[in-house]
Amino acid sequence: MISMDVKTLKSSVLERLAELPKELKQAEHQLLLRNQELQDARKQLTTREVELTLAGLEGKNAEERKANLLVKTEKERLAVQELERIVDAQRVEVSVLYNELKALTAMARLLASGEVAS
Repeated sequence: MISMDVKTLKSSVLERLAELPKELKQAEHQLLLRNQELQDARKQLTTREVELTLAGLEGKNAEERKANLLVKTEKERLAVQELERIVDAQRVEVSVLYNELKALTAMARLLASGEVAS
């Protein structure tokens, strides 16, 4: 464990607490943007499925037509899956930053209370 005096620790905690709101704002903004991109990709997928269905899909039965639809919308489905992965990763990033904020806030309270010995 790295040894650090209380004054240096207080300074580090306060510096990081000052940086976190900006980082959280940026991370939340990115999450909103990625969510919008995901919604747009889902709409594109639905639109493509409707277009193909209305144009008439080849196939002897519903299962073959469904399989044909899946093949013809592969690009759109892959785009949705990739954006879902990106949104999930961005949610994790926001969560990590909030957890760091909570931990640093608790540390700052302890340091301010004088309960941490030099």
